Amino acid sequence: MHWLNDSSSVMPLQSWLQLWFTHQNEKMDTGGENTELSSPACIVLCNHPPVLFFELGRIQNIEVVPSDTLVLPSQNNSARYKLKGIVYSGSAHFTAHLIGDDMTWTYDGQLNDGYPHAENIFSTSSQLHKLDGRQAHICIYVCMNLI
Repeated sequence: MHWLNDSSSVMPLQSWLQLWFTHQNEKMDTGGENTELSSPACIVLCNHPPVLFFELGRIQNIEVVPSDTLVLPSQNNSARYKLKGIVYSGSAHFTAHLIGDDMTWTYDGQLNDGYPHAENIFSTSSQLHKLDGRQAHICIYVCMNLI
């Protein structure tokens, strides 16, 4: 993972994916691992899946955190994905955020009789990176449109 710029301790998923696509294309162009990031992306998805799941975590000194939206290249065009859910893990327990167009719900099976409850936070909020001390672990994105 030497291709990561680890000057930042937090990196949005969209930025990490752009670096990854660029790095993969550099490897294809040169046939090697040790190159600088400079060429435009040419690796693309064969098609745009309707739902994407990403497992987040720490890579070297960088914590990869959810992005509100993702734009990923596919063969004919790019696809825009919207964050719709986040699963948080830690302390042998998981919690979740369910993200609607105008409301976010918090789910913790040990609270509220196992029902989600509405909150006044939105997917653009930095509050979505953690929930009750747990780190965002899995992000769920839904394809919104092609661009």
